[in-house]
Amino acid sequence: MYVSDFDSGVIYEYEKNGAKCTFASGLGGPEGIVFDKSGNMFVVDRGDGVIHEFQVTGTQTVFASGLFAPQFAAFDQAGNLFVSDSAPGNVYEFAPDGSRKTFATGLDGPSGLAADAYGNLFVAVSGANQILKYRHERTKVVFASGLDFPTAIVLDRRNHLFVADNASQNIYEFLPNGDRQLYFGGTSGNPESLSLVSGNILFMGSQNGGIFYYLSGQQVKFDQLEIANIPTVRFGPYFSPKSCSG
Repeated sequence: MYVSDFDSGVIYEYEKNGAKCTFASGLGGPEGIVFDKSGNMFVVDRGDGVIHEFQVTGTQTVFASGLFAPQFAAFDQAGNLFVSDSAPGNVYEFAPDGSRKTFATGLDGPSGLAADAYGNLFVAVSGANQILKYRHERTKVVFASGLDFPTAIVLDRRNHLFVADNASQNIYEFLPNGDRQLYFGGTSGNPESLSLVSGNILFMGSQNGGIFYYLSGQQVKFDQLEIANIPTVRFGPYFSPKSCSG
């Protein structure tokens, strides 16, 4: 598991035995973490306005730059990388070769992104309290509304969409038809990020630095970063050449 710590500019790696070590440091303000099909890690650095790529070989490069306040990212099935840039209100689409085009513009605080297997892209728009759905033919519909500052979103294998609703401190689960149900209410701290492991265990990073997971309807604390250090949690296939235990 990988956790980006915005305030300290660090990405932590957690091994299966719970050991924790520093994977990368000296970043401007890392937030979203995603992996491509080859296992390369892409880190959205909001502080520096860039996207870092950590290749499985251990090489670190800047994949994209010139962004304003990028937050989250998601890959589609074709390998295109979508990035939300909250300050201009845009979502950008990066082709595998790094070329960029504007996918959506004029949004009120785009945040979390999730792409399904059918070519649809879901976008959490925090300022509008909505989840937008861009269908594969690029038509836009409001998938969900009436939220309270939604941030991160994640899809499971059933195409159920989980939403971290920051201000309400709730996590919602949306069925493919748009029906909403409360997954967990009253999270410890305002939820900022979500990630799924093994397809069914949900992890949450909160605004107070806590990392939690949910099992059988219970909230369990996994770790605690410094207060106000906002963690973004992500599971991925990246193989670190050096284990935390050395």
